[in-house]
Amino acid sequence: IITLLSTLGVPDGVFEQKQREAVDQLDSILTDPLKAQEALDLMAPGENTEVLKQMLVCGYEPDKEPFLSMMLRTFRASKLFVLRKKTGIFIPEGRSMMGCLDETQTLEYGQ
Repeated sequence: IITLLSTLGVPDGVFEQKQREAVDQLDSILTDPLKAQEALDLMAPGENTEVLKQMLVCGYEPDKEPFLSMMLRTFRASKLFVLRKKTGIFIPEGRSMMGCLDETQTLEYGQ
């Protein structure tokens, strides 16, 4: 999608800025409990992060609690891997969509 938007005239600097913001946000989760909770809520809905969220709500600090620190570093590494390999820049208002082509026209509209 970045290539498409780039060819449609969106400056490459926009994507570089979004990428920098994503890295900065991931860096901040290792020290800031509020940023960590926000990142887990936004970037990992439905994933197994409930324990981490509860620890943050209870006042544990990411840079002082070893288990929380290790899990947040793992979360950060995972998101950085996606950012490097797939250029998966997180956009809070964005959505992921999946679909398929119905070449045989078997499906009804909305199926």
